[in-house]
Amino acid sequence: MRHKHEQTHHDADVNRMNLAFGIGILLNIIFVIVEIFYGIVLNSSALFSDAGHNFSDVISLIIGASAFLLLKFKPHKKYTYGLRKLTVLAAFVNSVLLLIAVGAIIFHSIRRILHPEPLNAIDIMIVAAIGIVINSISAWLFYGSRKKDINIKAVFWHLVTDAMVSMGVVIGALIIRLTNAYWIDGLIGLIISVIILISTWGLLKESFFMTIDVAPQKFDVDKIRRSMEEIERVSSVHHLHLWAISTTINSLTAHVVVDKNYTLDNLEQIKKGIKEMLASEGITHSTIEFESQDFQCEHDYEC
Repeated sequence: MRHKHEQTHHDADVNRMNLAFGIGILLNIIFVIVEIFYGIVLNSSALFSDAGHNFSDVISLIIGASAFLLLKFKPHKKYTYGLRKLTVLAAFVNSVLLLIAVGAIIFHSIRRILHPEPLNAIDIMIVAAIGIVINSISAWLFYGSRKKDINIKAVFWHLVTDAMVSMGVVIGALIIRLTNAYWIDGLIGLIISVIILISTWGLLKESFFMTIDVAPQKFDVDKIRRSMEEIERVSSVHHLHLWAISTTINSLTAHVVVDKNYTLDNLEQIKKGIKEMLASEGITHSTIEFESQDFQCEHDYEC
């Protein structure tokens, strides 16, 4: 009954995320078309660069949605974990795309500083303000789930930074309207780029480490080892490995040395205690191998 309830809850989360991705993709595609159109009409490189950044959002959302759907791919004899690892890869690709978008913004911003051009500030403010609304709504769709899945976190920050870019365009256009200092448009772009780089670096690092099976940064491996060793009849723990199967599922394997006076019933009790402790830490997929204190391994890599 509990399993059925958990499955129903999981299906509801999947459906909610699918709807969020669908709405986000549609809104951003429409806005990219609007920005490109008005970028041509107003001859605004600021709107063109913002459109390019928003287009990276569309790519981000499509990659994120695809990775999320791949969680439904059932494991089989070749793909024993299914395609869950692709959710980690998607988060990494999203981070890289965001950095590429920042590079494009920096390039256009420097060009605007060196070669400022007259702008129709009011029209640019209106279009960019629409961008703030669209990206804020899109980001809000993923706000509640951003801490549960690094892939959704990547999408969320993509949208938030895009809203910041649009805000920068609005501020720049307002200052230009008041001062006719057209180079300010480029300066605002550079400031926003620095903010985006700071917010993206941690996400890029975390997703990269997860692709090479480094223990997720939210876990203290030494603390987990000590918690396992505090369980009754456990003497020590070695060969502990912790990695991310996907952006939401973490796995652990370990060799657990138990005292000499144990029975099969003791082992089941020990295993239950360990798995309950690990589950409370967010590690739901664990494999434990038991050893006695007298066990000697001839080759360390076989242990």
